[in-house]
Amino acid sequence: MDDSRKIIADNITRLQVIKVLSLKELSQLTGICLSTLKSWHQRKTYPRLKLLDSFCDKLGVHTSDLFEANTSFITPYFEYNSSHKIFMKNFLTLCNQRQLLNEAEILDFLNNGNVLPARFVDGDIISIDALKSYKRRKNGRQIPVQKLDYIAKCFGVETFKLLR
Repeated sequence: MDDSRKIIADNITRLQVIKVLSLKELSQLTGICLSTLKSWHQRKTYPRLKLLDSFCDKLGVHTSDLFEANTSFITPYFEYNSSHKIFMKNFLTLCNQRQLLNEAEILDFLNNGNVLPARFVDGDIISIDALKSYKRRKNGRQIPVQKLDYIAKCFGVETFKLLR
């Protein structure tokens, strides 16, 4: 699997061609600082998911498309991107499918914020405190893109599938 920085950079180039925009024009259209776009484009930094959501909202594309190699940008886009909510849903679904958590434990965590079972805590995929923070609606942290790459690798899926 490729590092998400490479895929995102390639897809920014693809968007430039589709929309016929320079990086400067893309920056003006999306409100993302030109130096930030350049650092993404040159694979110097991992973008923050919240910025990618905003970037994609302005362009009318789904955030998960930026993470998919050779994407065609045709994922249905109906409303604002909310990658952290989509990630939580997909992550917990994968945990259930792989029997790391059962449905009752997932619902208890989502509804009551209760601690997850020890067999899950002992894993090194993601810490419970981080997961709780990603779940919070107010003052919650955004999951770092490099952590998305790591989680996708642990589950054997492409990163974009965690966000679609």
